[in-house]
This record gives sequence, structure tokens and C-alpha cells, in this order.
Amino acid sequence: MQSSPAPVELMVRPSALVEAINTPPWMRRRPVVVDANALIEDVLRRTRSDFSAMTFLGKELASLVAPTYIDAEVLEHLPDVAEQTGCSADLAVSVYEQVHRPLVRFVEMPMLSHDPRVHAVAQVDRDDAQLAHLATLLAPAIVLTKDHHLTSAGIGDPDWLTTLLLLGELAELDTMLWGGSRAAWLSLYLPGLAVGAVGRQIARSEVILGIAIGIVISALIYGRPRLRTAAVGAWARIGPSIETLTALTADAMLKRAQAEQALSVRLVAPTTPVAVVARTARLLAEHREPIASEQIHGRLLRSGHDISLAAARTMLRDHPAFVSVRGRGYQLGRSLGGANKVQTSATPQHDIMVTRVRPILAQQSQMPGVATPHNTPEMGS
Repeated sequence: MQSSPAPVELMVRPSALVEAINTPPWMRRRPVVVDANALIEDVLRRTRSDFSAMTFLGKELASLVAPTYIDAEVLEHLPDVAEQTGCSADLAVSVYEQVHRPLVRFVEMPMLSHDPRVHAVAQVDRDDAQLAHLATLLAPAIVLTKDHHLTSAGIGDPDWLTTLLLLGELAELDTMLWGGSRAAWLSLYLPGLAVGAVGRQIARSEVILGIAIGIVISALIYGRPRLRTAAVGAWARIGPSIETLTALTADAMLKRAQAEQALSVRLVAPTTPVAVVARTARLLAEHREPIASEQIHGRLLRSGHDISLAAARTMLRDHPAFVSVRGRGYQLGRSLGGANKVQTSATPQHDIMVTRVRPILAQQSQMPGVATPHNTPEMGS
């Protein structure tokens, strides 16, 4: 029986908030599938302005992936598109090789897929079918493309700069929630640790323990009014801070839910039920470093897949999308790295703090003379 895309309403998972609080943002890198036309557009923007939404997010917040043929397609079309838009072809190629290409994992995809969306794309363009297959494998995934063969089949959104803006906003809110939860946990854990240490010291001596219990009982009997007054005074000092923190946290949760809902309608919907290969691909895409087969097997079991360790290892070894890194485990695809370094005006800048995500992305969309999704010359993917 063919699997079907899940409804969009299921894209915002009930556990998303718990995941945002418990897991650091850099350990939840969202997979972003990039087409040749999106890469070329971002390369030209970087060549002109030294800013790049795609590479900024690809460094820390997202996993950029593409089928293997995309690299050759970018190198084939980039020089012509650069000259048509008034950029230096050599400089644009150098920016791609030095800045963009090292951040992208290029994935070898099999031609066989049972997803009807992939079949629809394959009827028009077999190369595009590989990108559609990769997108459905990683779903729910972001796809950056302007190719109408893909977007008409529900693969990607042509307004991909807005999609990256939403992704950056989510990353900023996730960082705020995770950092706030860690601070709250430490504020409770450290005093509790100190009280526990004192309690263990008191418990070592029956005499000291008896004296401590007597003091506590006396304070409760004779010092109740003073304790009540002290408690009221303490709350008057810390209460406003707690109320402010609670309000800010609630506002961040609301904004995160709104941003995730806005992003969800732009994602490629997953099929139901999720196949074990798709679950494995997304797991590898979310992690920067390779993962051992035993860890992958454990994660698959926890996600509800009944698979043996031997079967998991066979899948990892035989599927072309999974690449073995000697002594470290498996990863999704491989990085082609950069060419010999060339000094350009668009060399990578230092890492920018997450709190600057939105200003940088908004600045890109407003820069005069910079290619946008609406003025870049059309090219096939």
C-alpha cells in the first residue's frame, strides 16, 4: 500500500516545546535541501554583499544537503548567471567553492521511490526526482528551490528567503528558551546541592542532628510570626522578577508556536508511517558529526522501529545515502570541501551570534542590487 503525505496540522508536534527546552539548538539541526538555483542565488548575494543567509544558518543551525548532481549543475550555470547579473564569474565560482560547497552534504540517492510526489516530478525531470526523493526522505524538511516542477508537486517554496527568515527566528527563540530553562534549573539545583551537602554533614553526628531538629522545631513554634514576615519580605523582593521571567517565557513560547506553525506550511510533509530509512536519514541529518551504528540502532528502537542491530547495520552499509566514516560511524552524504583558497572580497566572516539572525536576514532582503527570488534569471534545476 502506498504511503500518503501526512496532513500539515500534524507538522507542529506537541513535544516540540519540550524538545526546545531540553535539547540545545545546535543538536537539533533542521535538514535543508538546496537546489542549484537557490545555491546560485545565495552565492551571488554573498559575492555582492558579503552576507549570506544560507551559509550563516548552515554553519550552526541547519544541515544543508543536496543530491550529488547539484554540485556539477551549479558549476555549469553559475558563471553565465553571474555575468548576466553583472558579477565576476571567477569571483562567484570562488565564493561557491570556498564558502558554500564545504557546508553542503552531497547525497547519492537511489532512483526508486514509492512516494507519489517523486513519481510526479520524475515524469517531467528525472534529475529533479532525485531532489524530490531526498526531500521526502528527510521530511518534514525545508526545500530551497524555484523550480516549478518541484513546487507544483508540493516540494519546496519559491519564496525561500522568507523560509530562512522563519528558520532563523525559530533558532533564536529556541536558544532563548533553552538558555532560560538552563538558568532556572541551575538556580534551583545549586542551592539544593548546598542544602544537601549541609544535611549530609549534619546527619553524620546524632548530637548535631538532634540540635538541628530542635532549632527547627523551636523556630516553627516560637518564631512563626517572624518567619511569616520574612517570607513575605522575600517574596516582595523576588516576586516581581519571577513574574517578569514568567511573562517573558510565556511570550517566547507563544512566538515560537506561531513561527513553527508559519514554517510548517512551507515544509515537505512526511509520509505515514515513517519508514526506518527515512528516520535514519533525518537522524543523521540533524547531527553534525557521524553516529555509531549502535547509537543509531538504539535511537530507532526508541522511536518505535522494531529492527535488529544486524538489520540496521545492513541498511546503513547498503543504502547509498549513508556514508561510513572510518572509526566514527555513519553520516548522511559527504562534503566535497573547497578548492584551493583564493583571496576574495567575500571571504567568510566571523561567526555571528544567534541574536543577530533576524537583522542579518532582513538586511539581505532589502539590499539594493542584490539578487532576490524575483529578479534572478531563471534557470532549470
